[in-house]
Amino acid sequence: MDTVDIGFRHSARFIKPFVKVLRLHGSIPRAHIEALEAIDLDTWISYAASEQFIDRAVTATQDADLGLHAAEAVEHGDFDVVEYAARSGSSAEEALEVVNRYIGLLREGANFHMVRDGATCRWNLDMAARFPRAINDWTVAVYVTMARRLTGEHWRPLEVHVMHSEPFDTSEYRRVLGVPVKFDMPNNALVFDPLWLQTPIIEADQRLHLLMRRYAGDLLERRPRTDRFVDRVRAAMAESLRAGHTSTGRVARQLHVSERTLRRRLQDEGTNYKSVLEDVRRELAINYLQYQRDLGIAEIAFMLGFSHTPAFSRAFKRWTGSSPGEYRESIKLRQVS
Repeated sequence: MDTVDIGFRHSARFIKPFVKVLRLHGSIPRAHIEALEAIDLDTWISYAASEQFIDRAVTATQDADLGLHAAEAVEHGDFDVVEYAARSGSSAEEALEVVNRYIGLLREGANFHMVRDGATCRWNLDMAARFPRAINDWTVAVYVTMARRLTGEHWRPLEVHVMHSEPFDTSEYRRVLGVPVKFDMPNNALVFDPLWLQTPIIEADQRLHLLMRRYAGDLLERRPRTDRFVDRVRAAMAESLRAGHTSTGRVARQLHVSERTLRRRLQDEGTNYKSVLEDVRRELAINYLQYQRDLGIAEIAFMLGFSHTPAFSRAFKRWTGSSPGEYRESIKLRQVS
């Protein structure tokens, strides 16, 4: 199955809670479960491989809410040093700041940040690609679950935002999250009252917190640098394309460089803006056709910055050998078979 892969990876630790849920399903061969449990948690997995795993897991279990259920299966210590640094902080605000600062120890290409929006706070959980439902659900639900465990309160944010379309059955969202969920949003995010940031952490330990932060900082400093400039361009471009923008200037501003520097650095890495744009458009187009089935072909064309639908259809046929409609139909047929 074709998936979006823009050069980033995440820690194998994210797979562990999914495997716990898979073990509960008798339809999954024991040998497969044991092979997954044997994965070294210190290894890293590409976004593309992760999407394939999740897609197959949802199909095998027939559990459309797998991401929510995996978030509930998280156990103490699953996220190693980042979790211990957050767990030992003094307040919810300090815990969120830890996750924002050290998310690179768990996921590449992530940009978690908090935005004050009038009387509310919005914690944006931005990642470098648009993901299918199960991964979006996991992303928001795991942080709601962890926040409840760290504070000892059954915390309910004011709103939960997810990027995918609203499914027919939303009962598990109500049960797991307990708050209104907004679908088809620009980002996965949690919206909450700023006063919640002062909520104390029940296992607060300032000495341990400082130790864990230093350790996390050292680990982050020693991590191999995989952020080639072209990968940063691809991530910024993917974000820009969500609004239908393709201009060099917009992407350059996102990366805080001049357009001239943008072009020069891409040339230094053996590529150019046009080629990168072509690649990202192709990958996002395939992703939208697979996972955003409520989006029409014309909408996808607009989101990818094409001036009109026929131009998108010609480009897609050049990329894949089939039209967007034919490609989407072939996916349906594969899933039925």
